[in-house]
Amino acid sequence: MTHFILGVFMVCVLGGPAKIATAQALLPDPGTRLSYQHWNVERQQVTGFSHLHYAVASCGGQECLVERSENTDPDSEAFSRKRLWFDAKSGEPLRYEEEDLRENLFITNTYGSGSIRTELRHGNESRTFELEVPRERFAAFEFVFDYLRKQLGGILNTSSDKPFVFTLYLPALAIELESGALAQSMSLVRMRVVRERSGVFSTRIGSHEAHTLRLYPDSWTLRVLLPKEKSEFTLVLAAEPPHHLLEFHEGKTQHQITKLELADR
Repeated sequence: MTHFILGVFMVCVLGGPAKIATAQALLPDPGTRLSYQHWNVERQQVTGFSHLHYAVASCGGQECLVERSENTDPDSEAFSRKRLWFDAKSGEPLRYEEEDLRENLFITNTYGSGSIRTELRHGNESRTFELEVPRERFAAFEFVFDYLRKQLGGILNTSSDKPFVFTLYLPALAIELESGALAQSMSLVRMRVVRERSGVFSTRIGSHEAHTLRLYPDSWTLRVLLPKEKSEFTLVLAAEPPHHLLEFHEGKTQHQITKLELADR
């Protein structure tokens, strides 16, 4: 089952004015739509697409921005649907849902202060578990791009002897550990972020000043033990706020923006 979350938040005009409080929270405008292509570099072929839409919703008396996404195969047949709720003012994630249509699997993550509660339904079976997580410098994989955008200023100001390090939660690994004998805390991985380059970056929506960042385990031991294609990632963030994600690489796959629709102003 696929647990890769395309937390990509783009608008047609980079750094354009935002509605409600989303600019302050580094979130996209409500009504923004985008499509995203997954390109296998080795096979030189498209392996699927993602289609995302953002809308305002009320969450227990507060204003939220909801990201709805659908992942499809090359024939446009949907195989998963996801929803991610953010506090519209702070940009903090509140709740995440994923439905895997192939595996008849439904996952819900609820984010609290210092904890994540996961509910898993697979067919007629269900499980619930809770994991303590760091209160600072922490991100779950489903919203890691949003976290890095908000932290970009700090990342760019770090040095090689004092790099930017944060804790990344890997939900897919936590689910596997929950059903085994190993501690779920192993799903919390300390990750290092380094800037590889800054400059003009060409995309299908034009060329933009951008920063290319590389993520990899902070632990030398983990870098040796874990497969590079599963533990190291490269992403490109626009230099102009709100630092939209332009491209993301994992293993042999590039995730490229192919279509953007700007929200009505």
